[in-house]
Amino acid sequence: MVEPGGTAFSAGGTRTISDSVAFSPDGQLLATGNFAGSVSLFTVGGANIACHVPNVVGRSLRSATRRLTAARCSRGRVRTARGAKQPLVVGAETPGAGKLEPHAERVGLRLIRRL
Repeated sequence: MVEPGGTAFSAGGTRTISDSVAFSPDGQLLATGNFAGSVSLFTVGGANIACHVPNVVGRSLRSATRRLTAARCSRGRVRTARGAKQPLVVGAETPGAGKLEPHAERVGLRLIRRL
């Protein structure tokens, strides 16, 4: 529920929002934003959807981990392709880039040799 004063109420308490509020076309998501560039996504039921999986294919493990953390995702299982030698980069990720997942979703990474 959003009140005119700029506060969203959910089962977990309140969150202050400002400036912009929009619903997805299917009515399942609520997006809030402010002039500082902060955007939050909520399901209509109030649960925070915090992990928007970034594209980390082609990045080093360190860089991929930083991007996942910034997107509020967790790094899951990391596998190395058989016979791959240094230097290694991410060759695949699961779930794929662009997916909206629950908070701290574990993203599995597959490392390959940089070509």
